[in-house]
Amino acid sequence: MFHKATSKLTIGSLDNPDLAIETDYNPKEISLARTVPWSNDKHVGKDALTPEYTGSQPRTLDLELFFDSFENNYSLQGILSNLETLATPTDHTSGNETKRRPHYCVVTWGQGERAAFAPFRCVIESVTTKITMFAKDGAPLRMIANVKVREARMQDDARFEASLARQLATAASNAARRATDEERSDAEWRRRQLENELE
Repeated sequence: MFHKATSKLTIGSLDNPDLAIETDYNPKEISLARTVPWSNDKHVGKDALTPEYTGSQPRTLDLELFFDSFENNYSLQGILSNLETLATPTDHTSGNETKRRPHYCVVTWGQGERAAFAPFRCVIESVTTKITMFAKDGAPLRMIANVKVREARMQDDARFEASLARQLATAASNAARRATDEERSDAEWRRRQLENELE
């Protein structure tokens, strides 16, 4: 089950602030995991029940995202293309390191204390898409995308802060616009209800 909402989960690029994917419906649940690695002490005479901590591992986030353009009848090909872009190096042969790897990304959902989680800096580990509805001309209209991301520390954090701020500002602006549209829609519905009662 997916829920339509004003504040939507977004996956944005930190290499290209203009590249982002916004869900049509927020997921019912997300899976956030952290592996805490321990190993048995292998020194002679040491108790195997005494574990040795071997260092922290990055968290992973599993997302099931739902996209539906059936009512508006527009193709989801652009979203498919953007997902592919986020997970693919721009140019394997480039002398620029940032083009020889996929995008550094950030996953956001909500703002401030109401956010589902803090902005999650990451790289995409896997993307699986399942298209469940097509238009008569073959355009994809309904799709589920399973995306797994892994927490990542950017090599140049200062360079990415501006991109992060821009992605967050865009998400906040979109949320505010949707909230305003929803208020207008509710006000219009109440007005019509009142007119019907007065007739």
